[in-house]
Amino acid sequence: LALLGHPIHLGLAVVNLADLVNAAGLEEKPLADGGLAGVDVGDDSNIADPGDFCGSCHSRGGGVYVKGLFDHVRDLEVASLAAREAGAIVLAHYARGSVAVETKPDQSPVTAADRAANEAILARLRAAFPDDAILSEESPDSAHRLDTRRVWIVDPLDGTRDFIARTDEFCVHVGLAIDGRPVVGVVFQPVAAILYGAAVGAGAFQEDTQGRRTRLQTSAVVNPSDLRVGVSRTNAAHGLRRFLAETGLGRRSVSMGASVKLMALARGDLDTVINLSSGEQEWDTCAPEIVIREAGGVFTDADGQPFVYNQPDVSHKRGSIASNGACHASVLTLVQPYLDAGPEPPA
Repeated sequence: LALLGHPIHLGLAVVNLADLVNAAGLEEKPLADGGLAGVDVGDDSNIADPGDFCGSCHSRGGGVYVKGLFDHVRDLEVASLAAREAGAIVLAHYARGSVAVETKPDQSPVTAADRAANEAILARLRAAFPDDAILSEESPDSAHRLDTRRVWIVDPLDGTRDFIARTDEFCVHVGLAIDGRPVVGVVFQPVAAILYGAAVGAGAFQEDTQGRRTRLQTSAVVNPSDLRVGVSRTNAAHGLRRFLAETGLGRRSVSMGASVKLMALARGDLDTVINLSSGEQEWDTCAPEIVIREAGGVFTDADGQPFVYNQPDVSHKRGSIASNGACHASVLTLVQPYLDAGPEPPA
């Protein structure tokens, strides 16, 4: 595993280790035992539990084992493939122009694009991981998932309202939670043809249409008056509008669709994304959360509590705050007076 420049075959994935190392922001370095290319991991003396998904590295068999890079290679590969396939389906529907819209019992819209993309993702995941459970916005829920450690959490078209409004800002989410924690996430923007991905301990990346990957890193802005704030374009309801007006952050807010704003945060183009909705659900946040965390950010509810996934009730009742991490405590303090201002729909 320590050799660079050689493909690694893991199930469906054929991955070049050098690409993985570059995606994680590590440095290639000759090994001391014969000049073979390896990974410069620095001092590993503080590694307490090799079983943790901590992204640390340590020696194995004379080479170097990069934790996180290899734990979820196949998961990330399949998730990426599923997201791209679904994105192509969504784009085909989008190209037709007019779209028939139905209203679900929760009053959210759904289209044929949502359903077709959902079927493609589920088929891909079931073929690759038949023992895993799936929680998807567009599929009937099953209590079986509650007894399953590995659960794929899917939003086949995040931003259906933006899709209908033709803003170009909608995404496909494919996330994996193990024991309630997100460990793999892929967010694909079909119109821009940009894929964002992450695996726990391995960093986060952005991949363009040529397959070139760029490591993602959040900003370091701390001062609340300097924050660039991402908010929903279509659903900035009363509580959030009050917050922006009364804190003075409205002049520094940027309206974006769906999780496009969350990926802007992961790139460092925004400093925080605020959603005070009580209607946001697990499929809205699972995949984006691991991308943001692996890019150096923090993602919690508006009380500062971490999300635990694969719950009987999949709603995030206390909103969500994503940030670069440096400003997180300040943002949590600022939003507290606005949390109970009334319900607003998720972005």
